[in-house]
Amino acid sequence: MPILVDLNQVAISNLMVSLGAYNKTFELNEDLIRHMILNSLRAYRVKFQEEYGELVICCDGKTSWINSYVSPLTFKVLSFTDNITAASCGCTDSNI
Repeated sequence: MPILVDLNQVAISNLMVSLGAYNKTFELNEDLIRHMILNSLRAYRVKFQEEYGELVICCDGKTSWINSYVSPLTFKVLSFTDNITAASCGCTDSNI
């Protein structure tokens, strides 16, 4: 199975780092951010290529690509954990 990388999340995380503690002027350096994003993608490829194969960059459109992979499992996990949490605290639907 290939390495699926959410480009939006990689870009946002690198943007937040560039705006973080080291940048008190809040100026964006486009070349630095581009370098950081590409370097992150390269690092993921180098780290995981041997185990998982090639890197696939996933970008969001009108409907998110991740819904087709994660949604069924996510809803099962969330409903399972909600039931456990409600049962363990003695909560019922009427007092939640």
